[in-house]
Amino acid sequence: MSARLALRMTLAVAAASLSVSAHADSAVDCAQAADPAQVVAGCTAVLDSGDWSGTSAAWAYYNRANAYGDLGDTDAAFADYDRATALDPYYTDAYNNRGVLNAGLGRNEEAIADYSAAIRADPDNALAYFNRAIAHYTLGGYPDSIADYEAALAIAEGDPATPADDVAAYREGLASAQNDYAWDLYVTDSRLGEALKLVELALAVLPDRPEYLDTRAHILNAQGHAGAAVVSFEAAMAAGGADIVQIYEDALAGHGYDPGAVDGSYDAAMRAALKACVRDRCRLVE
Repeated sequence: MSARLALRMTLAVAAASLSVSAHADSAVDCAQAADPAQVVAGCTAVLDSGDWSGTSAAWAYYNRANAYGDLGDTDAAFADYDRATALDPYYTDAYNNRGVLNAGLGRNEEAIADYSAAIRADPDNALAYFNRAIAHYTLGGYPDSIADYEAALAIAEGDPATPADDVAAYREGLASAQNDYAWDLYVTDSRLGEALKLVELALAVLPDRPEYLDTRAHILNAQGHAGAAVVSFEAAMAAGGADIVQIYEDALAGHGYDPGAVDGSYDAAMRAALKACVRDRCRLVE
């Protein structure tokens, strides 16, 4: 259990036990009401009472910020996250959630700054690394994204309490970043050997992902490994089915190779066209 969750539960229990306090119900609402408007009202009452200060007040501002975010009042949410982190400079969850709010608004550079603050406050916070990896990925910063996914995965795998779904998400995110960086290197004709290593790492995690098999096929073709490229293109079609076959048929026709009927069927005419394209090192799909 995180320290912040423990604090939330402690405060909620304390509030529930103080039946003589005028603010007990408000504290419970601030902690756990299902309705975000009720959370806002409860946290506001607690804060206006003046009874709480320091990290206790930071907790209330944090909960109210989350509720404001749920209600779509982003300005109020940002203001409360700022108040929470001013009172508690090590409030990792507040930095992290402010980053999520920024990312949701398309402000990924600001989100990266927030996630970085969360990591400085808690260097073992896998979620902050994961979120920063996504923001870097969204901006096309694949090397930074890969580094953050790797950090998140290392922390998660070292903690037996990490849910299996979280570990799987970190692995899949890393594979996606590796594949996209490999494709980026392929498109720019740079460091094809590194590109192949990256996509092989992605395929080690998700061996039947059509887009990863397609990336590998294009790289192998660019390297002059015609037979291996055809095998990988065929694997992509086997994994992706008729939709991938038709994408290749359209691409072959666009390059001047006759795949026969464009019907999503991998037949002899399609295979001959594919082999001719690979022989000529055409860039099949870009």
